[in-house]
Amino acid sequence: MAVEAVIFDWGGTLSEFVPLEMVDGWTLAARHLAPEREAEVAERLCAVEARFWQRTAGACRSGTLADLVGEASAELGLDVAGAVLEEAARGQLTITSLAEESRPPAATGSDPH
Repeated sequence: MAVEAVIFDWGGTLSEFVPLEMVDGWTLAARHLAPEREAEVAERLCAVEARFWQRTAGACRSGTLADLVGEASAELGLDVAGAVLEEAARGQLTITSLAEESRPPAATGSDPH
């Protein structure tokens, strides 16, 4: 039987909630796109993200990172997707999860779990 669907659940319905913060990524993208207006562009990117999450929670609709970045690009009239990808390729973009701190330590010894 072939896999028909894969569910990614960062919202915590089926899995542990992952408190991912994109503000550092948005700031880096803003610096890449408009260094002279970095704070303004970063603030607008954060606002797009906030509306995106509000819509997913309120309307029970999901979305992808590609949807979010596409929406940001359209609203700002800037290539946000290109900036994020270029910064990631340069090794400058690091988005971390606070959930990493709450995970139990990896198994040691002969116990595979």
